[in-house]
Amino acid sequence: MTFSRRNFLAGTAAAAAVPPLLRPGAEAARTARILGPGPSALELLVNGQKRALEAEPRTTLLEALRWKLGLTGAKDVCDRGSCGACTVLVDGAPRLACMTLAVEMAGRAITTVEGLGTPDAPGAVQSAFIAHDAVQCGYCIPGLVVSAQAALNQGGELGPVQWRQALAGNVCRCGTYNKVIEAGLRAGGKAPAAGRPENAPACLESARARVDAPEKICGTAAYGADIRREGMLFAMHVLCPFGQAKLLAADVETVRRLPGVVDLEIDVGQDFRYSGAPAGWVCAESPAALRDALQALNLQWEPSPVETDPYKLHEQQHGAFPPAEEQRKSWRNADQAEEALRGAAVVLERTYATQVQTHTPLEPHGAMVDPTTTPAEGWFSTQGTFTCVETLTRGLKRDAKDVVVRCDYVGGGFGSKFGGGREGLKAAELAAKHGRPVRVFNSREVEQLDAGNRPGSLQWMKFGADKDGRILGGFWYVAGTVGVGGGGGASVAARYELGAVARTQVDLRGHHGAPRAFRAPGRPQGQYALESMLDELADALKIDPLDLRRKNETSEVRRRMYDVGAKEIGWERRQAAGAQKGRLRRGFGVACGDWGNDQGSCGIRLTALPDGRVHLFSGTQDIGTGQRSVLADVAADALGLDRSHIVVHLADSRYPEGPASGGSTTARFSAPAVRDAAARLLAALPGQDGRKPENPAAWDALLRRLPADGISVEGSFNDKYWGQGGSDAVQFVEVQVDAETGVVRVQKVVALQACGLVANRLTAENQVIGGVIQGISYALFEERATDPQLGNMLNADLEHYKIAGTADIPDIVPILWPQENGGVRSLGEPTTIPTAGAVANAVSNALGARVRALPITPDKVLAALEERA
Repeated sequence: MTFSRRNFLAGTAAAAAVPPLLRPGAEAARTARILGPGPSALELLVNGQKRALEAEPRTTLLEALRWKLGLTGAKDVCDRGSCGACTVLVDGAPRLACMTLAVEMAGRAITTVEGLGTPDAPGAVQSAFIAHDAVQCGYCIPGLVVSAQAALNQGGELGPVQWRQALAGNVCRCGTYNKVIEAGLRAGGKAPAAGRPENAPACLESARARVDAPEKICGTAAYGADIRREGMLFAMHVLCPFGQAKLLAADVETVRRLPGVVDLEIDVGQDFRYSGAPAGWVCAESPAALRDALQALNLQWEPSPVETDPYKLHEQQHGAFPPAEEQRKSWRNADQAEEALRGAAVVLERTYATQVQTHTPLEPHGAMVDPTTTPAEGWFSTQGTFTCVETLTRGLKRDAKDVVVRCDYVGGGFGSKFGGGREGLKAAELAAKHGRPVRVFNSREVEQLDAGNRPGSLQWMKFGADKDGRILGGFWYVAGTVGVGGGGGASVAARYELGAVARTQVDLRGHHGAPRAFRAPGRPQGQYALESMLDELADALKIDPLDLRRKNETSEVRRRMYDVGAKEIGWERRQAAGAQKGRLRRGFGVACGDWGNDQGSCGIRLTALPDGRVHLFSGTQDIGTGQRSVLADVAADALGLDRSHIVVHLADSRYPEGPASGGSTTARFSAPAVRDAAARLLAALPGQDGRKPENPAAWDALLRRLPADGISVEGSFNDKYWGQGGSDAVQFVEVQVDAETGVVRVQKVVALQACGLVANRLTAENQVIGGVIQGISYALFEERATDPQLGNMLNADLEHYKIAGTADIPDIVPILWPQENGGVRSLGEPTTIPTAGAVANAVSNALGARVRALPITPDKVLAALEERA
């Protein structure tokens, strides 16, 4: 088990840690092990009110706030003080609630995010966050708001650099840092523009932030992990930490006798073949009892050595890497590719490698299932409301009509949260067995081990071009590291003309959890390799890599983007690769992407009521993309109403069915359905004949004449409102590389993104910025570190699994590309595809040396420089 202060306090040392502060509690009589005093009376001053509760000496302030007082704005994410999501103020100064004992806070003034303001009356910092749309999924935002308030409390000049430093302890997995910095500047008395107002012509709504920003930013939005029920049980899976191991023993009977333990099942004697394989579960009355039980299991493993090196795995499973020439002759188009290479002026053969990246949503995978309600409720952290219904019915053994799935707010997913998962199934099974609500949410360690990842890859390429830079063709071989799963292919989004290409892909199976879809699955790794090869061909031909792309580009939209982006980034300042000799070297890179725009299905219900409001019902969910705002702004436009008259209801399996939030389909499938429903509502309103009322007063007069239950219509996807065309992307990157330390700092990114009709400018810009930041994090930092012999993940936490933070972000310029055929198109996925390739090319341009394996860490930079020398 990973060590933390909380685990330490769960043992016998808890009794000695702070005994003078509490009267003696009840002894744990059913076990020989002394766990320390039981719960005792405690009074805390929280948000200006005295709150009485009972707490054990080892109860953290975070547990007291969330499970004793119902203040769930502070989030339980890392359990080790490394993410900032649980930040509160203690006597005006920031404090990590997960690393603070509740008993230490007696007599101190505690302020949580809820104490800084409410959705109806937000505080100054919260108002600034709302105005700048400094939020996506929102799970980390309460901690960021409190940290920002703490920075203001400390006084002093707070410019962009100081704000980056002040918030460096807070992690935002969605990547909304730039908006947060804007909000901080506003809260400090400056007046930065909200986003990039130049994007307004492409947008329906340009000024207002997302509909649910006040709830998320003020800490009142209830996520699945926040839901509490009277008598709720807490359960968690036990995982095998090693790549291959046998579970020799566990103190199961000891754990059964522990106070608060309700049920458990541990597979002693079984063999497990991957790190993260489920080996059992424990169910208890409280988080503390669950923690005691997990620690007291005293699991005894017999691990066996496993192979983790992808090159050796390839040799074992598929032979030599790369495949021999004789083997390549069997690939499709091999003859044409070989012929193309014979006619090339330059031929390059390269291998590029990408790492395994874990999804790491801050709200872990899980569910709370309550079998005592009618219908039975399942609160999931999910990207698919309707994909969880089967999990719930199977676990509860009930019909679909007798259950409801809800996910009002979701703390990130990035492709890993389709379906109810083993967490949701176990919650439902235990709820059915015990007749009580059951909560099953992963710990951070469990989350990192086996809740999804982007597979790594080895990519061998052999491509040729003529003397003018026209790509003639070549070979491309991809070996994806997939653990116990499949689907390790690397693909490309941008449709360059590559000539005759012979391409094939294999999976490398190993001893880790299976990959899951991850924002633009396959594309970032494939695009990184392709864009790197294009720059290497340009360098070999001594031509500008931007000119080479123009020669091989297939999209007229992207051709125009090149000119705008090059001017914005200052491409004319780019020097030839290797021309710089100083310590700090500047480089420029470019890369492309796109995303498809197929049609789909979605249902929408609109109900107009005589109070002047129109209620919109959709079973789709908002995982941080701004779906509530998309629906509200499209409906307001279609009906001729102000957005304030639209009330959006989401993420309930009793509502009209919509797509899961994946493949960048949610907005583009639901927006045409909203317009279809709006047309039906206008046709159904008496005397309108499908016309919009002339003004708000006419709307109010019309709706007042409706019956008390109003009028309801249902719409569906209608291709009449579907916009043709894809979501082209071009990104330009400027970096600074320290040739002595190997540290890479991204200075600026210009992200040009076509996405058709933009429903809401601020949320769209936020998606572009977030995609870029996740791309930077992938390019420079993130990597699953594995013991090379035992296969266990060495950084299954948020301390050592590095995610880009405020100190790592550059100036990001999101340019929303205006287009005709005005339907809503994909936005979430394409924004993250080009970034790693553009960063890699910029680093190579600065150094004249190529790092061909992600992430581009200082040691790899220095090794590339030494190899070049």
